[in-house]
Amino acid sequence: MGIGIEGVDNKDFIEITTNVYNNYIKELKNMGYEIVSADEASEIDEFKNWTKKSGATINAAQSKGFVKVTPSEFDYFIKRETTKGKEKTGIFANQGVISKQLDNAIIVDVNFTFYFVAMKTYSN
Repeated sequence: MGIGIEGVDNKDFIEITTNVYNNYIKELKNMGYEIVSADEASEIDEFKNWTKKSGATINAAQSKGFVKVTPSEFDYFIKRETTKGKEKTGIFANQGVISKQLDNAIIVDVNFTFYFVAMKTYSN
C-alpha cells in the first residue's frame, strides 16, 4: 500500500527537523554544555575509517515506512552504507571509545520521530 501526502515536500521535512535540532542544541548550550563539532571529532582515531556525511538530506532506506531526515548544517559519521542507502553507524556501541578519545565527552544519540499519517488497517 502506498500513501501520498499532498502539500508536504522534502523541504518541509528538513525545515521541521532543523528547527527541532537547533532548539535542542540551544537548550544544551543554555545548560552549559559545549558541543563538539564533527570537524573536531573527525580527528579521533575511532573515526579514521568512517565516512563523514552532511545534513539536509532525506533517507527512506533506514526504516520501512519512515524517512530519516538529517538537519541542515549537521555533520555525522557512518561506518558504511549499503547499496540501498541504509547507513550503519555503530556510534552507540562505540560510545565509550569515542567518549574517551574526545576527552570524556558525553555521547548522545538522539532520534526524534514525527508521525504525519496515522492509519488504521482492517483485515476485511
